[in-house]
Amino acid sequence: MAAWRQGVFEVLDLALEGSTGPVIVPMTGGLGRAVQLIAGRDAALRVESFAVSRLDLCLERLQEPEFGEQVWTDHLTIAQVADHIAASAGLSLTPNSDSKLRGRLRRAWVGARQIRFVKTGFRR
Repeated sequence: MAAWRQGVFEVLDLALEGSTGPVIVPMTGGLGRAVQLIAGRDAALRVESFAVSRLDLCLERLQEPEFGEQVWTDHLTIAQVADHIAASAGLSLTPNSDSKLRGRLRRAWVGARQIRFVKTGFRR
């Protein structure tokens, strides 16, 4: 979707413009699964698919220096990912002082804030 691509570009542009330090952008979660799904589709669909035709180019560009370091998180915990990113960016993390209960409540609250209710209906 053109609007999505433009929106992502504008948000990153604003983040970079207003930043004096590292900008951390989580972006390719699920890309491996998407590649597997696309690769498993019917050959005729793959040939005609715009997404597939651009996939190799996009993956190549993600390896360019301006995209920084790629962190493969498939087998890392959240804490390990945070530590890796902080070390790569030369940042020090404040130790987590949350109790187990507070940590669970915080994660539940963040999850609840992501819930969106959509009114659906059928039109005739």
